[in-house]
Amino acid sequence: MDALIVFLLVMVMVSVISARNLLSPFLALIGAAIVYGALTGLGAEIPALITGGAGAVFALLGIPIYCGALIAQVMRRCGSIERVTEDLIGMLHRPAAVSGIAGYLFSIPCMCCITAFVILAPVIEHLEDTLAGRKNLYYIGAYGSVLSFVLLYPLPVSYAVLTTLTLPAFSAVQYLAVVLPVSALLLLGILLVAARKEEEPAIPSGAEQTGAAPAGRLKSWAPILVPLILLMAGNILPPVHVFSSISIALLAGAAVALLLADHPARVHAFDRGTRNAGVIMFDLCGAGALGSVIAASPLVDTISAAVNGGVPVLLVPFAIAALFQTAQGSRVVTAIAASSLLAGTTIPLQVPAIPLVLMIAAGALVISYVTDPYFWLLKRTSGDPLATVVRKFTIPLALTGLALAAVAIALAAFV
Repeated sequence: MDALIVFLLVMVMVSVISARNLLSPFLALIGAAIVYGALTGLGAEIPALITGGAGAVFALLGIPIYCGALIAQVMRRCGSIERVTEDLIGMLHRPAAVSGIAGYLFSIPCMCCITAFVILAPVIEHLEDTLAGRKNLYYIGAYGSVLSFVLLYPLPVSYAVLTTLTLPAFSAVQYLAVVLPVSALLLLGILLVAARKEEEPAIPSGAEQTGAAPAGRLKSWAPILVPLILLMAGNILPPVHVFSSISIALLAGAAVALLLADHPARVHAFDRGTRNAGVIMFDLCGAGALGSVIAASPLVDTISAAVNGGVPVLLVPFAIAALFQTAQGSRVVTAIAASSLLAGTTIPLQVPAIPLVLMIAAGALVISYVTDPYFWLLKRTSGDPLATVVRKFTIPLALTGLALAAVAIALAAFV
């Protein structure tokens, strides 16, 4: 059977299974890998491709995801979230700005936008007195968390793309020089739209008291800043190049967080963090398995033929990522699977590194709908009908994805 037709059928299958919660994401992705491999004639190669793909993802993301889960649990248990939020309130004074920027920042140590939102949601309840106001803040916080999670290096989306494709010309410093101002402008745009819709009140008195005593600033900010500082130093200063590895930098961040925490917080972090990291890693390993099988199939030749036939090469990564995102909802799965597929083509050699990464990131944003677990988390948290979640979450992210694609096209034209 034609590989492209099988690919589309398998994506539909994953979408239905995900939307109806018939299987866990890990089992759905492994099952999709088996079905796809069987229908495209891979036969006896399938088990080795599945285990190889899953193992490659574990080697790639196992340490970062585990360290991020530990950091998130320490910050949550020790009152660090309250301190960071209180500091943001002191600087910004506006609920929407606090919510959006906190969501943007919390994704960094959590290494997961959904975990960042779960941590942020109780804080938001203390930023706004009215139910309608709180609902708007939920969406703004969610937008901020997704924006940093998808764009910033070395969070899992960009890190997975870069490591899977092994782009030789990539510079982390140059990449961040592009995405930091772009993401800041996109977040500012959302905040300006929120401010125009209604006269936003200042944060009510006492809002900074979120229910837990805020920790000290060193304990609160160190787990966020230490990995970032080490990564920047590792990429700039040759003597400390070892810290250019996300695994080493996040190990240092987790060590700092655990050393600054008390014993009960450390025990809690090891218990809850290990469980959370395990669930995430199983799903990502399933994505690696599916990506490995797809990359070994004739679909690579189909894509290459399409490019040779006149399809603009820069649009191919965007379209593939958008298709994966629509089918299964996980942005990291999209990054891994799309990159695995593209690695077997000549596209990474034809497209400059930064525009290529931005195109995959853009595709991972355009369809965040019923297969996206974040979509349902927001629906449950806000209590809004499905159409409202689409209007306030799916559409803004889709517009952001299109804007990023436009930025990538512009960059590619000048490189």
